[in-house]
Amino acid sequence: MQIIRGKEKVEEAIKKQLITEKEKFRKRIKGTEAKFLFVLLQSMNYLVGDKLLIERDGYVDKIDIPTYRLLMSMRAMLDIILKSRFSAVQVVSKDEFLEIFSILKEHIRIGFLSNIYYIQKTSPVREIKIEDGQIVEVKDEDSIYFYKALQKWVELVSIDANWTNWLFSGRFQEKRARVGKLLRKSFEAIYHLKLDDLTNISEYFKEVSEDHLKKVKWSISSTPFLYIKRKKLEKEFSKHMTQRDTQKWLRLLEYRPERDLLKSPLIPVKVGGKKAYTLMTWVFTPSNHFWSAWTTDLLLEHPKLSVHGKWADQYGKTFQRYVDFKLVECKLPTTNLGSRKVSAKAYPEIKLWLNKLQRKEGFEVDRLVECGDVLFVVSCKARDYLYDRKVTKRDLFFPKEEFERRVEQNLQEMNTICIVANCIASCNKIRKELQLFANRFVPVLLTSMKEPLSVPEVRSYYTSRRGVKLPKAHIVTIPQFIDIIKSYHRLSNQQNPNQILTSYDFVDGTGV
Repeated sequence: MQIIRGKEKVEEAIKKQLITEKEKFRKRIKGTEAKFLFVLLQSMNYLVGDKLLIERDGYVDKIDIPTYRLLMSMRAMLDIILKSRFSAVQVVSKDEFLEIFSILKEHIRIGFLSNIYYIQKTSPVREIKIEDGQIVEVKDEDSIYFYKALQKWVELVSIDANWTNWLFSGRFQEKRARVGKLLRKSFEAIYHLKLDDLTNISEYFKEVSEDHLKKVKWSISSTPFLYIKRKKLEKEFSKHMTQRDTQKWLRLLEYRPERDLLKSPLIPVKVGGKKAYTLMTWVFTPSNHFWSAWTTDLLLEHPKLSVHGKWADQYGKTFQRYVDFKLVECKLPTTNLGSRKVSAKAYPEIKLWLNKLQRKEGFEVDRLVECGDVLFVVSCKARDYLYDRKVTKRDLFFPKEEFERRVEQNLQEMNTICIVANCIASCNKIRKELQLFANRFVPVLLTSMKEPLSVPEVRSYYTSRRGVKLPKAHIVTIPQFIDIIKSYHRLSNQQNPNQILTSYDFVDGTGV
């Protein structure tokens, strides 16, 4: 174990390790750069779930680290090759592919060190601990546990396939139009390009990616290698935009060392001596990170834009409509009662609960969803993914204060929906008027993406080390909520319905 103090010494220690690792990689690939580039680019598109997995004839080889960190490492290796002015790819046999892939695994630390070196230069820490080849920020023992919990959340958010899928799946055009139209003027004013062009590019690359992945079927076969000739792209782009804008977009989308792969997913390569581009398919599927990366960076980099408030409002409304859509799509015997306003004037007996909520007039519950003898009392919180875009950029050394604020917000919102559920459960007039006959009232904080307190490691840290008593409410995303409903429906038909969802806490129908 080694502890280094002082921001200059910390930066120097990281830099020294990074230079050493880069030099090892350069020496290892010398003379075979074109082969390594081919395997590297192919591997970056072999993501299965949250791991990179290579299979052949029953043999499995994998890199058992979080996908996002793996991609950072591969990008760091890619930058080393491209900076050396190598762009030609040389197709290799299956056996050679596996051999080179195993060598890539030996140099994963390059990405880890590259990332924390960048962060140290832009947002320095004054003390680090190096243990088992890992660097974590450390001030005391509690900080070590804190950052382990934080890092788990960062990893899950970074690879979450549902990160933006709630916005882009299904009726994609309709949902994108509702929020996208708010950004149109701002996008054109800042980039001098049309947001509709970004949308068309996004759709085209998404189709290309999905078509390619169907052909590959996660095989390590040396073909097909996804590449697109520049002339073909120019022809495709010119269908929707001017020649000037076509060239400008191609310059922006072409990846160069230090650029963001989510925004510039076209990597220039030479195939058979001719210039072409290979496309990073994971940018577009299973979740469309490309469109959201461009639009969220616009808002992050220009906080004074008047569109911020309108965007957040429309974003939240779109999320609630999507919740309704998914409830219908799941085809389960549920009754969506929609939103309900509950006022002190209409229901005087709720004043005690309003005092707990610190509200005088009343409250509105976003959704009431009945399933058998359970009523899910739902609060919809569509986090504008600006914050989580920061997460994917930061990874390590994430500002502690921001994370703490997010957890505190989770606690407050979970507590609020618990009080709301108790209020509705205990108010006979409300239950009678809405015909709520459920025996259990289950509070649900339904979020558009993974929140810190939805991660077991984060909950464990706050309960065991901070002594925090968590509110008895679910904090889940839409897919998780649908799974809860499915589990209840399945188990409710068994002989002992009292054991339904024993891993979750419920609010008793008597309004405890």
